[in-house]
Parts: sequence; C-alpha cells; structure tokens
Amino acid sequence: MTPGPPPGATQGEVRAEELEAAMAVLGVQHARCLHFHDGTLADLPA
Repeated sequence: MTPGPPPGATQGEVRAEELEAAMAVLGVQHARCLHFHDGTLADLPA
C-alpha cells in the first residue's frame, strides 16, 4: 500500500500532506501558509 491521502481527500489536505513530507526530507521544522489563492500574487502591491 502506498502512503498518501485517503481517497476523497480535498486538495488542501493533499497539499498539507505534501508540505509535511517535503519538510521532513529537508529538515524544516516550521512553515507558514499565507492562504493566497493560486494566480493572485501578481495582483498584490509590491
């Protein structure tokens, strides 16, 4: 059986699991998610 999110998991749940796995590989202990929607950063002031 392959580890991963359960069937029916939301995209957010999948991304959270991917982030946790990447952090473990890289030795990162803390991350902050800023909750911007995809494709919206270019519209924010610099």
